[in-house]
Amino acid sequence: MKKFILMIAMASLSTTAIAGAKVYGRVDAGVASMSGVGSDDSNLTGLAYGPLSSSRWGIKGKEDLGGGYKATFKLESELHNDTGRAGGNNKRPSGVGDVFWKRHSTVGLKGPFGSLDAGMMKSLDKIRATKYSMLGANFGGFKTYKGIKIGDRVENSLTWHSPKLPFGKVALQYGFGETAGDFKSNSRLAAALDFKVAGQKATVYYSTQEGATGKDWSQYGLGVAAKVKDITIKGGYVQLNNDTASDTFASSDATGYHISAAVPVSGHTKAYAGYNYTTSDNNKGASGYQLAMLHNLSKKTTMYAMYASVSNEDSGKLSAHKKGLSAAPSAGGDSSGFVVGVRVKF
Repeated sequence: MKKFILMIAMASLSTTAIAGAKVYGRVDAGVASMSGVGSDDSNLTGLAYGPLSSSRWGIKGKEDLGGGYKATFKLESELHNDTGRAGGNNKRPSGVGDVFWKRHSTVGLKGPFGSLDAGMMKSLDKIRATKYSMLGANFGGFKTYKGIKIGDRVENSLTWHSPKLPFGKVALQYGFGETAGDFKSNSRLAAALDFKVAGQKATVYYSTQEGATGKDWSQYGLGVAAKVKDITIKGGYVQLNNDTASDTFASSDATGYHISAAVPVSGHTKAYAGYNYTTSDNNKGASGYQLAMLHNLSKKTTMYAMYASVSNEDSGKLSAHKKGLSAAPSAGGDSSGFVVGVRVKF
């Protein structure tokens, strides 16, 4: 009840009450039909939230401090619009469980030096994995393939983005482990470089985390985006070296890559295709593909139809969709599904 009252109170604040503040978000839902569910390969039909992109709402704002400097803030919560639930489990090292501002909570400064933000935010590798994937992450997308998911969000962190440099833009991120007597324990460090090659966008990134028991993980990745006439192609690669038992690929190394393309069908409609692959030392990887058609009814409203198919390795239990439906297959089973939905941004 307290959370609900807080939501209403904050949403009702005018932009004059909070200088430069803006309420924003998106609501996404679709009717999904899944197959290969459970040990008996059952079928499941229901309402899924966020097939194209996770539903969310937030408040962000800025204040001009003069001299080229600005103060900023951003608060963002996930919205489970199939049930009305908000927030969710943050799955962070602090283990605090359900949190309201699950997706983002930062305060920062912008200026000639770039920008510096403090709080909980997306990891640098998650941002770039998303940017270099054409299709939505949730319905058969790269987020389904857990080799990349280890870089989700970072709490208790500082993130610096450089201004535009002659060779591109640099980003650095550090997450404090906050372990008494051991500064490095559970700490997180990441770096990324965004640049252009022959006029096409590209990125490279690296992240690592020190485990509480002395074990750690690290991963590096790259992404590229190119446009050939009207066809846009994006792709990414990730290599994970994991000595911990804190993620989906427990105590296992993994390799993953994804490639996707978009082709315009008309002025408001595009067709998409994507392929994702992950393999791990403990046989929990998977491969699969996505097909989609997106039609923009307006600048903010999109209707879509998507199909996804996932083939798991021997111990894998990855589902073609992970939000709003419990559609996981048995170990080594395949998962597929079709969804028709709509997304509205505000």
